[in-house]
Order: sequence, then C-alpha cells, then structure tokens
Amino acid sequence: MSDKNTHILFVCTGNTCRSPMAEYLLKKHLGDQSHISISSAGIMAGDGYPASDTGVKALKEKEIDSSTHRSRFLTPDMIDEATMVVVMTAHHKQILDDVFPESGEKTVLLKSFIESAENLDVPDPVGGSLDLYRHTRDIIESAIVNLILTLKEKGRL
Repeated sequence: MSDKNTHILFVCTGNTCRSPMAEYLLKKHLGDQSHISISSAGIMAGDGYPASDTGVKALKEKEIDSSTHRSRFLTPDMIDEATMVVVMTAHHKQILDDVFPESGEKTVLLKSFIESAENLDVPDPVGGSLDLYRHTRDIIESAIVNLILTLKEKGRL
C-alpha cells in the first residue's frame, strides 16, 4: 500500500451530474468514519457551478444532500493527488490517457466494477428527466458497492 492516504477522484465531463453523484454516494456508503478522501472534477467543467437540480433531487431520495457541491475543472495536481481516478466513460479515459498520461494505471472506468456490465459507459443524464437521473444514480450506486469491496480487498479501507 502507498504511503499517501487513499484519495478517490471521480471524473466526468462537467462535474455537475455523474461525478458528483458518485462522490456523494461513496461518501454516504463509507460514512463519516472513513479515512478515504473523496472528490470529483470535470474535464470540461467550469469552476463553481452547482450540481444539477435534478441530480440533487435524485440523491435526496437516498437521503444525500449534494446541494453544496460546486464544480471543479480537472487539473494535473488533482490527478497527482489521487490514488484512484474513476471515470464515467471510455471517452473520459481516453482524454485522461492523452492529456494526463501520468494518470495511467490509476484510472479506471466506474462500470468496470459491475461484472455483468456490457457497456462500460455511465449514461449522461444532463437535461433529462428525473427518471433518467434515478437510472444513472442507480448504476453509479451499483458500481460504488463493488468499488468499496475492491478497496477493502486492496487494503485501502
């Protein structure tokens, strides 16, 4: 295990839908006692935008308050600080491979933690209905449960 603390960084496009959902769902599942640092950012994000209203509603149904979330643009320092960078799509992974080659082996697709997944991209609900956000939230949550098991197996929890 690395000397540095475990830091999970979730990455999507705008950091207002999928990656904040993943961040807040993992925080909820791990609870307040976790020593793991969890954050999110976007490859095309503007800094300081709130999470999408519909995403906030979808998480609120799980008793998670993400209303204080503010988007962040992905930086090299964020990549460097992360022990695991979890992306939402193969396209995100390709961009990280191209722009941040140092992310290399620590970058994984979120849905790779779902064994039965045929398509490894988490759908982007931006602009969609609450049902679409719920569907995306549930996919993310399924992967998060298995991500936690992986972290336990690697001795990071």
